[in-house]
Amino acid sequence: MFDVFAVTLRELAELLLVLGTLVGCLRAAGRRRPAGPVAAGLGAGLACAAAFGGWLYRQPADSLVLILLTMGMALGMLLTIGTLLFTIRDIRRRADAWASAWQGRPAMAWAAGGLALLATLRESAELLLYLRMAARAHPQDAVAWGLALGVLAAACLALAWRSLRTRVSLGLVFRISALLLTLLTVEMLLECLPDLLRSPALADGPGAGLAAWLDELLTSSLWYYGLGAALAALPLLAMLRRWWGESSRG
Repeated sequence: MFDVFAVTLRELAELLLVLGTLVGCLRAAGRRRPAGPVAAGLGAGLACAAAFGGWLYRQPADSLVLILLTMGMALGMLLTIGTLLFTIRDIRRRADAWASAWQGRPAMAWAAGGLALLATLRESAELLLYLRMAARAHPQDAVAWGLALGVLAAACLALAWRSLRTRVSLGLVFRISALLLTLLTVEMLLECLPDLLRSPALADGPGAGLAAWLDELLTSSLWYYGLGAALAALPLLAMLRRWWGESSRG
């Protein structure tokens, strides 16, 4: 349940940060109702996510498309965590660059709504894919509780955002959550790989034998944690390198 709670809270907190930054950019540009376009983008993104969730629910567990989507999402999350997109400062820097490029354009509000739609759809899709996979490993009531608590914690975070921003280093919190998300994402990849080899598209060839061998290999704690550490090493090293560079410049 804790992993579902942690992923839900992290995804929703990142979405809140992006949406809040977009509203701040529109407000700084002098828009009369800065929250309107962002709220419209949020609603459209949630509608698209609901359609995606309905499609996802109907897919069989051994669907090659579903497995590839999950692995692609996990690899994308690792890449995102290890690059410029994982810190609060970087999100704000990119938002400021976008606001400067669109300053004074009539379509700025539409662009903000489009970015809000894309951010909502991306975060929701990542969460839905993780929930689908977690439901295979945990009881449904545990997944439901983790999701509900994560949503509740994100709502409390949204209400207390201004107060927390002045008392807590939210950048540090996001970095710690990025480390946790890295470990959960690596676990997702390790669980998806045997499913990929066992899928109907590959099972007729050597896939089934490789899947059985990999299952047996991963039952060993040494190999499981060794592969996990190897997969997590690159994004973690990228984060440490960036932290070191920021502290040196500071």
